Amino acid sequence: MFFTPLQFVFFLYIYMVFVNSPEGDFNTPEGDNNFILHYIPYAFWQVAALLMAIQQCWFIVLRDSIPFEWATPALLWKYLLSIIFLVFAYHILVISFILKVPIVNPEEGFVYAVIIIPAFFTYYKSQDSNDTRIVFIDEYVAD
Repeated sequence: MFFTPLQFVFFLYIYMVFVNSPEGDFNTPEGDNNFILHYIPYAFWQVAALLMAIQQCWFIVLRDSIPFEWATPALLWKYLLSIIFLVFAYHILVISFILKVPIVNPEEGFVYAVIIIPAFFTYYKSQDSNDTRIVFIDEYVAD
């Protein structure tokens, strides 16, 4: 898939969030630069997570294994659109904060949509007793 190399690189560099401390005096060039350098790898991580959500939803639709009887591929698509909207809205909010024209209070988050709902679906899907096993096989054949 085209997105996989991007996801790999974006996930790989999440450690830079911890390397680049956001600490600094607010409204100073040093403080602003620290925050921007801290935010960029996090933004890439969010994009990678969004791409992974799209791939996972696509996968469960193709496998016809949507976890609820009442859920349809159309409903799953609406869920994805809402997550896409939230990610882009979040980036717009942070960029407006960086540009010093904040649209809303940046301390308010989207915890319900990006943590609680996916955690609920994950727990429900884990209860279907459809266990997955990972098996490693050594296929080396000696001459």
